[in-house]
Amino acid sequence: MALFSRKLAGDECGVVVDIGSGSVGVAIVVSRNIEEKLEVVWNYREHVIIRDKIEMQESLRDITTALVNAMLELSSNGLKKLNEFDKTLRVSVIQTAICAPWAYTVTKTINYEDEHPFQVDQEMIKTLIETAKKQTMETTVDGKIFQELGLRMITEDTLNIQVNGYTIKNTMGQQGRTLTLSHISAVAREKLLSALEESLEKIFPRAQKEYYSFMYLYYRTLDSLHPDTSEICTIDITNEATEIGIIRDNILKHTSHIPFGMYSLAREIALICSIPKEEAYSYIKNKRDIAEGGFSKAKLEEVQVVFQKYEEKVAALFNETGDALSIPKTLFLHCSQETEEFFKERMLNAAKKATSTSHTVHTFTSELLNGVTMEDTALAMSAFTFHMRERFE
Repeated sequence: MALFSRKLAGDECGVVVDIGSGSVGVAIVVSRNIEEKLEVVWNYREHVIIRDKIEMQESLRDITTALVNAMLELSSNGLKKLNEFDKTLRVSVIQTAICAPWAYTVTKTINYEDEHPFQVDQEMIKTLIETAKKQTMETTVDGKIFQELGLRMITEDTLNIQVNGYTIKNTMGQQGRTLTLSHISAVAREKLLSALEESLEKIFPRAQKEYYSFMYLYYRTLDSLHPDTSEICTIDITNEATEIGIIRDNILKHTSHIPFGMYSLAREIALICSIPKEEAYSYIKNKRDIAEGGFSKAKLEEVQVVFQKYEEKVAALFNETGDALSIPKTLFLHCSQETEEFFKERMLNAAKKATSTSHTVHTFTSELLNGVTMEDTALAMSAFTFHMRERFE
């Protein structure tokens, strides 16, 4: 399912859901199509606790619990706010974005060649798309293919079709000797999707459900805001993950992630300094100087080593671009607003370690989104794409 494929007809009320690595956000939004105005009726985010040690199955249980709790808030406080806002409105669409490590975004480029000229037809395109989908499900993570990991395909989009090396808008009937198709697929954890669908069935049984990976939504949003920027590296930092996307020639070519994020850093700082994890997290927020905590010089040096090791992990991620090229010069960073300054410095250092050159980091704020003012930028991005999809088609 490609984003921005649904036409709006007048006002439309929807619920946007953002499933991060360690939190779940939900908002009720109203798209005033005639006025081209978006209104946020209500929003909420449920966070998982910062555990001492994180295991994938335990983390999956935590995020599933957070998801159910967020849906309970939606069904009670959210719908109450909607009723107070406008009793005539009904939720018609549920749009969900899912972050790493619960979703994977994969782009496959399929080539077809023939020494004799051929005519491009619908059957040929369909065959290439099916090949791309098959290759996606055969992708391996930690030694297991996607199907073994209990994943469901949630997003599909053909990004680009080239005939004889040239991008042509209307390919049907074109003559060529080579045909190249870039197709994006996103898959997500079946257990998480089932828990979400069970909750939504009780609250909005007739609403249309749409699922996207966060990195695909991120790519589509930036492509709409900066269509002339052909090369970008997107970065998304959540509680327990850091994910990147490599965009070349306006196509999302590659994504990858490490299971290490904001809470992961806080956990290690807390262990070194013998302080609560919540206090350790406060040194990441708003770029608070950890030296203010009165820790010994040795402790402060250990913390700096933690920061450096994280930068090295991200640098290794930057070196896995899916091709022989280094990461683009322009980086777009998305994380919580209160941690932007801290992670901007980390990303600049990591990029320098990966390429030995300087890069530019832009933070993704709600100010980019044409008036969608929300402190929760992940939900703001989802609300923006829900509202603007007709204009982007």
